[in-house]
Amino acid sequence: FVYHHDCHPCSYYSAAEMQEIITAAREHVSYHTTYCNSLNMWISSTESAEELESIYYGADIPADQHRRPAEPAYQTG
Repeated sequence: FVYHHDCHPCSYYSAAEMQEIITAAREHVSYHTTYCNSLNMWISSTESAEELESIYYGADIPADQHRRPAEPAYQTG
């Protein structure tokens, strides 16, 4: 498979490499979609401005607000 970088030479990937890329991308999207949904549930349950102001993307969501998504099989930077 050929990947065409903007203003850079093409990169070539084998079928196995593309499968790894696809799997990692799906895991990434699934993890962050689940996290975002849990974050939205937490936001919806807040009862005070102070509690709402403490919520941000990346915060540890209280256990009663979600089922923690599985850890991704890769590490981010």
